[in-house]
Amino acid sequence: MKATEHLNIANDLPLRIRSDHLKFLETCRLPVVVLYWIKSLNSCFCMFAQGYIWDTLNKENSEWRTQKSVTIHFPTDSKLTVDKLMAIAVDGYLRIVQNQMKSGLSEKEAYYWLDGIPKSDNRELKEMAYDALKLIQEEHFSEAIDALSHILRVCTISPTEKMSILMNTGVAYYLLGDYADALELFNAVIEVSESANAEDKQEGLLIVHCNIGLVYSFLGYPDKAIAELTPLISRLQNSEYKVVEGSVLNTIGLAYKNKGMLNESIKYLNSAATSFQNANYISGVATSLNNKGLVYLLRREYDEAEDIFIKAMNIYEKLGSTLGVANAVGNLGLVYRHKHDYDKALEYINKSLEIHKKLNSKQYEANELGSIGLVHLEKGDFALALDYFNQALKLHREIGDRNGVANSLNNLGYLQMKKWDPSGAIEYYYKALAIYQGSGSKLAQINTLNNLIDAYRCRDEFDKARLCYERITKLCTELGIM
Repeated sequence: MKATEHLNIANDLPLRIRSDHLKFLETCRLPVVVLYWIKSLNSCFCMFAQGYIWDTLNKENSEWRTQKSVTIHFPTDSKLTVDKLMAIAVDGYLRIVQNQMKSGLSEKEAYYWLDGIPKSDNRELKEMAYDALKLIQEEHFSEAIDALSHILRVCTISPTEKMSILMNTGVAYYLLGDYADALELFNAVIEVSESANAEDKQEGLLIVHCNIGLVYSFLGYPDKAIAELTPLISRLQNSEYKVVEGSVLNTIGLAYKNKGMLNESIKYLNSAATSFQNANYISGVATSLNNKGLVYLLRREYDEAEDIFIKAMNIYEKLGSTLGVANAVGNLGLVYRHKHDYDKALEYINKSLEIHKKLNSKQYEANELGSIGLVHLEKGDFALALDYFNQALKLHREIGDRNGVANSLNNLGYLQMKKWDPSGAIEYYYKALAIYQGSGSKLAQINTLNNLIDAYRCRDEFDKARLCYERITKLCTELGIM
């Protein structure tokens, strides 16, 4: 806040301000109001700081960031009122979130689309949307879904606005790990777009196809994810949506990881990290690191994976991303399990599990339950391992996570092998293999076929083991890893 005794306000109210202060205000995630008190008028004038930077300063003085200080101008009609303050609080917040997609300040992997809401003249709609989006940013996903569903019930909205609400509801489901419901809502966005203005819907369709690709990847359909996302790359290269471009590259990298094409995965993840870094999207950099660490985990390069996960965790901690920290911590638990440091593995995985339970993130919760089961299995506690595997399987089935179901079946087969029951193991392995074949996850097929070879050898069925080996050879040739 700045104050002055007297000022000639015939045209506007000039104020000299340090550029480093403005650069700080530009990064704030809530609307910042700059107040100018004129004592002689007993009046206070106001300005939405981020909006002034984007709409005026960047256009009229593009070199302002290199200057020590700049002059900003308050319009003479900018006297502070309750209505003006409310407008800045609601419209300003929505503009900030929308700008995050373009400038790289968003913290999530799936992306909001708010074009319909800022264009609305419905004050009640904007306020309810503000509250719902705040719930998502605070990671209260179930409450956000309720709030967004309420908007659809009580508000008469345009097709563009409906696209926005459906999109953000899908994002909330996605962040809960409820991929089936997320996919249904994203497809609903495409249906509604047919009634929307062509110019208005272009951005929304770009975002929704990106989110659909994310869902396909996590549901265990890497080929579908790649097919959905690859055409977006050329459309995004020269666009302003650099964060979305990074997300597309990141998700393609994740899909190639799930297919077992690890070199291709690293290539796309590195490109994603570069896009995120250029956009100053630090959370995206952490996400790419996390996924890259998973690739090194598959390569059995555990020390490298550990270093990468620690870097990702530190970034998430600085950003205050609870979900990001939980994922990085859980991945570190996987590293310690592979290093046979079981106590440390349980410490990290349980920490991740508790966070995901609080966030109601079912898919992540199921993953951690399976990881805990594996640690107990390797410690020789078969009963406890069975309990955790069954809990994980039930959750994966509830949310429609095909890869998660297959992973749980594989774990149950591994348990039967530890109990010297190869026949029981074979039954579980074939169920898992069928799911992996349906999803196109070739590396998972190879791992499961290797498990079948061990089981057939225990039964002295070497011909069947050889057939599995031949299938592995064919898959490895297709992946280019022979």
